[in-house]
Amino acid sequence: YLFEKLSTSEEFRYTIKKDYIEKLEDVLLNSAWMIKDELGNIFQIVINGIKDEEEISYPLGRRSRKPDAPKMYIDLAEKAMSDVYHYGQVPYAMPEMVIELMKKMWLKPDGMPIYHNSLEMDGYFGLNEHLSHDYYPASAFKTPIGGLLQANQQLATDFIIYFCNKTGEAYQKSRLNIDYRECFDITIYVGEQTVKQTASTRLWQMYRGSHVGSNLLVSLLMGFEKWLLNVVKNSPTNVVVDYCQRILNESENVMLTAIVVSIAEAYPEKMLDVVCE
Repeated sequence: YLFEKLSTSEEFRYTIKKDYIEKLEDVLLNSAWMIKDELGNIFQIVINGIKDEEEISYPLGRRSRKPDAPKMYIDLAEKAMSDVYHYGQVPYAMPEMVIELMKKMWLKPDGMPIYHNSLEMDGYFGLNEHLSHDYYPASAFKTPIGGLLQANQQLATDFIIYFCNKTGEAYQKSRLNIDYRECFDITIYVGEQTVKQTASTRLWQMYRGSHVGSNLLVSLLMGFEKWLLNVVKNSPTNVVVDYCQRILNESENVMLTAIVVSIAEAYPEKMLDVVCE
């Protein structure tokens, strides 16, 4: 009730200190198990308010798709998609809602023109640029992907593959590839399957952050690698092989393939059937 009152009242909005509002946000996000319906309603308002058009913000001329929703609702939703120190219990209690938020607020919709800003890399990967500062500097802890993988591995893995395929497709259509021909096609063999993927130095090094790329995308890949290293270490070989082969089969570019190779270097005894079959 208090949060809704603050978000709709101009009187309270400008008189209550920002520190108090941030503490209230932390309480709400850490109480996600108990107030899932209430938080779900707030997040759904944000999702429903996202427009298909972009607005230009000045003076930088950055294009964004800010939802048509109370600012405090938007701030709370962005916090739920942020780092491990702020997202509270939301990824664990509401993984489906968090993934829906990430799809809507991180990715530009299909068919939307991609504008290229030399100051930001996100646009080249079909990502909304107004969130880029939230994920700088890149870190494995900057996105909720680790929590989502713990809460619902299948759902989170589906999202990671989908997200990497969508951003890789946008990059392939961007000026970085059209003008500079960064991309090329490769063929890998996964069991008895032949898989074609798009490759480039930028895509291969993305999970390490050792090439210029989107901080959001780098952070998500770092978080996935961190989680996968721990899972492979503590899982039976047959489970590891099946999981990694699924990633390779469904990936349309080498961003996740590079992570699988990294895992193979760390645990060759468990990954032999993945990389040498």
